[in-house]
Amino acid sequence: MPVLLALHFNYEHFQDIRHALERVTPRMLASRLGELHDLGAVNKQLIEQPRPSFLYRLHCHVDKPINQLAANLQSIL
Repeated sequence: MPVLLALHFNYEHFQDIRHALERVTPRMLASRLGELHDLGAVNKQLIEQPRPSFLYRLHCHVDKPINQLAANLQSIL
């Protein structure tokens, strides 16, 4: 769930997601992103410039439930 919420808040690059989640190891994050991609929850896009890297984004069918979850979490803060 934390990875999905980070993506919801527009952290799209691996390092940005990692820094947003603070305690996640690179290996754990790579594993979770791979699992979410395999499940069809996350899109992984290769960007070639300025250097090859990937962008991660929520798949459109996951965006609405994660948006609702984020709103619910914000309402209890």
